[in-house]
Amino acid sequence: MPSSAAHGERARDNEAFAAALDLASAIQRSWAVVALFYSALHWVEAYLATKDMHPGNHMVRSRLAGTDTNLRPIYLHYRELEDMSRHARYELRPFTEEQVRELRLRHLTAVKERIATLLTPRPPTPDL
Repeated sequence: MPSSAAHGERARDNEAFAAALDLASAIQRSWAVVALFYSALHWVEAYLATKDMHPGNHMVRSRLAGTDTNLRPIYLHYRELEDMSRHARYELRPFTEEQVRELRLRHLTAVKERIATLLTPRPPTPDL
């Protein structure tokens, strides 16, 4: 199973891929939406890997994102990215440049920031 670090690297790669796409092109905007979701997916996987959890499919991963106490604060952001990716892939929904930016700035950023706090080691609390 991939490590937390490997998932983090793939998350960054997917986000970089999305950023490299030409948002003036409708098909590239759709691929950007998909890549942003997969970036979020790998950030969630990076956290879950630290718990030795490796969901095998989207349904299990999404359920964990909604029930894990540490992931619950970003669940709606994660689901928005997942839903929009599904719309891009299967319903062929068009996205505007602004919609792609909002998915990145609002939803993916929330996921990344939350996972960063979960993956950052904290110094032990001294006994009082």
